[in-house]
Amino acid sequence: MKKNRTRVSQFIFSSSLLFSIILGLTFYDSTNGTDFNRYYRYIEYFLGNAEYTSREQGVFYFWTVYKVAEIGSVLSNLPDFQSLINISIQISNTIYYLFGAFGFFKLLRFYKFQSEDIYMVLAFLNFFPPIFGARLIMKPEILAFSLLPWIIYFLETYLESKKLLKLIYLIPLILLSFTAKAFITASLSLLLILKFLPKIKEFDVMHLIYFIIPSLVLCLLIFYNDYKINNVGFLYHELVEQYNYKATFSLIYNFDLNQLINNPFRDNMRNSFFGITLIDLFGDYFERYWDHGRSLFFKNRIESSNYDLNLVRRYVSILVSLTFIILSLFASKGKKFKLYSRSYFLGIFLILLTAYGFFGTYFNPDKGDTLKTHYYSHLLALSFIFILIELIQKRKPVFNYSVFALYFLIIIFIFGFPWSFNIDLKTAVFSQLSYFYNLLI
Repeated sequence: MKKNRTRVSQFIFSSSLLFSIILGLTFYDSTNGTDFNRYYRYIEYFLGNAEYTSREQGVFYFWTVYKVAEIGSVLSNLPDFQSLINISIQISNTIYYLFGAFGFFKLLRFYKFQSEDIYMVLAFLNFFPPIFGARLIMKPEILAFSLLPWIIYFLETYLESKKLLKLIYLIPLILLSFTAKAFITASLSLLLILKFLPKIKEFDVMHLIYFIIPSLVLCLLIFYNDYKINNVGFLYHELVEQYNYKATFSLIYNFDLNQLINNPFRDNMRNSFFGITLIDLFGDYFERYWDHGRSLFFKNRIESSNYDLNLVRRYVSILVSLTFIILSLFASKGKKFKLYSRSYFLGIFLILLTAYGFFGTYFNPDKGDTLKTHYYSHLLALSFIFILIELIQKRKPVFNYSVFALYFLIIIFIFGFPWSFNIDLKTAVFSQLSYFYNLLI
């Protein structure tokens, strides 16, 4: 019986994963994604069209996107390199996502959770909006998601076994994650300090030396290599006039309920941290994914003559976000996983410090987009997984399957369903999928 339940959970995970991949490839063009034009400079560098990237982020993630596109250009019949970029971004991100999902599977098994429950949690994760969105765009937060569970896993297994090899395995993971982006470095450092510093006496001193010295040396070499490619340092801050501001203290407590009810759309909550977070956590407040004007998620949505369905979608996303926040505060009764289920608060803490100017001027008062939940999506995923696993393990399988079905319907409704599959949408979808088909043959 238990084996059958595991197979059902595996099937739900696999089929929902496949559907999520097809959904992204069909309905979203990653070249329309957030900051694509800014970070395409990395691709231009690898193509030999730029002497430097002039960008501050780590090179590795963008190099992998380029290599996938390069391999695709050799194997496919696509007419030009540019047409491969959309697919290469989503394929690269899917690989990172699968690596991260497998890492969470290993971590949860280490914590003695049942496989059938883990597969169900990962099925929910396939449509978790912050991570689904991260899979669609060319930004390195998906790399942080992919490495985070493995970093925790190898630290935990080291503490259990005291084998140096576990820390050696950890070195490349630390190097890749800590050199990807300054915010990722800060958020992961804060999480690991809170989790493992109280256990520092359990580490063998010589093992720590063997781990720390090579890590520091290699990290400096990576920073140097990135500096040669970027021509700017890892902490470089490009001064942009509209972002040359610091948020006022009222950002943290401003909350316009009337605006949230009547007009919960982009820029209308710009002075409210809580308002933006409520809408953006499970929705698309900044209209960069499924609410992007050029996204096929957004085009040809069926509208109701009685209701503004886009407004209803915002209401639904707000309610789901509130549920998530409440569960993160009260669902975890044991001390063991409280840090994980509330880890996204670390991301919020760093985001607010950034908005208030502790690291320089990064805030645009006309948009408030420094507060995007995408920046700490890897921590949101960690919280989401540990909230769910503690809830799911206490329920009967049929109940979990039913809740997943309801969750799936809610999320695709937020994404824009139902859609009108008229001739324009069919043509656009066919054009989008034809690129992927040509890549495969």
